[in-house]
Amino acid sequence: MALGIFIIALSLSEIKEFKFSISSRINRRNIAKYLLIVISFILIITLVSDPLESRGFESLKETPQATNDRYLGHVYPAQFVAKYYNNSTIAVNDLGAMSFYTDARILDIYGLGSKEPVYYLEETGEYNKSDVDNWTKEKSAEIAILQPEWIVIAPRIPDSWQMAGTWNTPQNVAFGDTTIGIYAVNSSKKDELIKNLREFSSAIPEEIKQSGEYTQ
Repeated sequence: MALGIFIIALSLSEIKEFKFSISSRINRRNIAKYLLIVISFILIITLVSDPLESRGFESLKETPQATNDRYLGHVYPAQFVAKYYNNSTIAVNDLGAMSFYTDARILDIYGLGSKEPVYYLEETGEYNKSDVDNWTKEKSAEIAILQPEWIVIAPRIPDSWQMAGTWNTPQNVAFGDTTIGIYAVNSSKKDELIKNLREFSSAIPEEIKQSGEYTQ
């Protein structure tokens, strides 16, 4: 896109010179040159605008659905945390809505909002489920709310974490994954997590399909 803008700017400069040349001296010998510049300019505009047009159209078409996907997939988990774990430490892999709507202490296992994942990678060259398990237990995290279908997250979910349930959104036009996993990081907190999920279930819209142990 930046290169396209640069090319257009150069072309506009040529058009300015072209306009001046036409107004000052037009003769048959220069007609071919002027025609070549005009054709080149049209081709450049076409080549630059064609992919941008299709991308722009797709973006406009998908934006309403994408915003709804984000609302379903992030705001409701944040509301759940705000109601039951607002003063607790939790683990997530997407901290946007969670940071905005809650006062919970957030451990971002993806590493955008927490430095620990970066330190693990720098010190040992790897960052695995054992690191996540040790880190979250050291910080006394109670629950985790993750996207377990995400290839970056799936291999880093500790085996000791106990899933209490899942929420599935209808679709995710931006990223594809639709599952939200809710885990008890501390096994002693699982019964309380199940109780809270059952109580909160009536606040979840029908669009989100609830499943897992707490629904049984």
